[in-house]
Amino acid sequence: MFEAIRKLDTRGSFSKGLSEVENYLASTDQLLWSEENYLSFDCVDPLKSRLKLYVAEQVTSYLL
Repeated sequence: MFEAIRKLDTRGSFSKGLSEVENYLASTDQLLWSEENYLSFDCVDPLKSRLKLYVAEQVTSYLL
């Protein structure tokens, strides 16, 4: 997903933030990366738009 965003981001507007998110997700040992992740964006002028990435934790714990 990150490479696809970089290909579309011809101005580099998202590169710094995208790298930070990618590094953080890599540090979680895939706990926050699954098939239930979503990418959204604002439907406004592309110069004012934001990308939003929603991730879900794949860890279940039980209290005994």
